[in-house]
Amino acid sequence: MRRHAGFTLLEVMIALLVTALALAALAGAAGRAASDTGHLRDRTEAAWVAQNVITDLRLAPEWPAPGTRRGEAPMLGRRWYWQVRITPVADPDLRRAEVVVARDADAADVLGRWVVHLGRP
Repeated sequence: MRRHAGFTLLEVMIALLVTALALAALAGAAGRAASDTGHLRDRTEAAWVAQNVITDLRLAPEWPAPGTRRGEAPMLGRRWYWQVRITPVADPDLRRAEVVVARDADAADVLGRWVVHLGRP
């Protein structure tokens, strides 16, 4: 009796199953990586907007009074919405500024919060 060299149908089916599972996992990982990249891009741009707002506060000729201010800023072809809440702290020569940046005007999609302390000019 002569034996033929080769793969059985069962071995081929198992190899195809393993390959299909590996490709599905790879496609899922690529999709998550693309989504994460977009989110990180948005957070980076929001940080730039916050830094611009903080710089404007530091360069303002008047020391900011306590309260809340809102605004919008165009950056990289998009419109960003920010809010600054100025509050006094224990030291009378400092004020706390909390900057929140969001994608929408009602701040439902907040991308980050930044807190700085502003000294009296």
